[in-house]
Amino acid sequence: IKKPFIQQTESLFFYSMTKDYFFNQLEIPKEVPKWYELLDFPRPNTNPRIIQGKTYYPPNNRRWGLSQERINMFEQKGKTRINKNKSYTDCFGKIIQEKPELFYDVESIRNDWLDIPGYSQVHKFSTENSEVMLQRVIESGSKEGDVILDYFLGSGTTTATAQKLKRKWIGIEVGDQFEDFILPRMKSVLRGDKSGISKVSKDTPIKYGGFFKYQYLEQFGDTLENVEFDDTNDAHLNINYLDEFSNIEIKLSEETKSKAINVDLIESFNYLIGINVETMKQVKNNGRAYLIVIGKVKELNVVVIWRSIIDIDYEKDKNYIDKHLIDMEVDLLYVNERCLVNDCISINSEIRKLIWNN
Repeated sequence: IKKPFIQQTESLFFYSMTKDYFFNQLEIPKEVPKWYELLDFPRPNTNPRIIQGKTYYPPNNRRWGLSQERINMFEQKGKTRINKNKSYTDCFGKIIQEKPELFYDVESIRNDWLDIPGYSQVHKFSTENSEVMLQRVIESGSKEGDVILDYFLGSGTTTATAQKLKRKWIGIEVGDQFEDFILPRMKSVLRGDKSGISKVSKDTPIKYGGFFKYQYLEQFGDTLENVEFDDTNDAHLNINYLDEFSNIEIKLSEETKSKAINVDLIESFNYLIGINVETMKQVKNNGRAYLIVIGKVKELNVVVIWRSIIDIDYEKDKNYIDKHLIDMEVDLLYVNERCLVNDCISINSEIRKLIWNN
């Protein structure tokens, strides 16, 4: 068909890879809140419902339309009453001189989301989804603390909304808009952004704060091809203080010029060995700082220790590490530079092996 109808709808899909999933039936306020008689339907049965401590059997040749669990939810919210001015004949032919009623001030959201905008132009991005829509999506399928993934991040609406709703999140974007839209937007969210679902009255405090980390990813081969090496064979890293491990500068060849970038060596090594970090702590021994990373690689218990070796006494260093690990079950121990601890693995050698083998 050359000229179909103009598209006015879009679809959101809710699905799960397992039968163990979470779904939250969201509700919105009714335009006209009202008391209604307890629903009854055809296909009769005699199953009663208990309301405000009294047992009510369904009307003759009918059945109650709501489960006891659903009725209990109304009762817990103070939304049940007994109307003494109404009556009905129950399934046993008895005339009941009252009838239970429920107060409906909200209604379940259906699949026609015409009450909210699907798109927004707050951040001037061409396909920017509205935070109100993403709020409904996120709240219907997750709880606080769950992880939200958006691998076509666009303008960053998913991660911005997830942050505001106290969800963890992962966002992926290969387009150039990361620097212009996503990064500034997420920084604004942490500062207390007042747009989207953060629009509140002046009497309502804005909740903000938190942190996020972003990374630029590329293939190992691309990175290694662009690294500039000098002629030194020195195996040591010229590190004077522990915090310098998080700020190593390397030079990359970028077209016709060199570009210096900072690398977090500690985090990079964690990625290289595939450790699932459980704890990371800094301790001191005679003024020397040790950063100790504890976690697992598959089923193995792994400890990674970083420290400066400037003016180090290796015997005292060994004794301190042995003492620190004495009550721990350690399958693999990595230590930077030289170390006298039995069976420890040199981080320096391991980095070379992992990078060049890849």
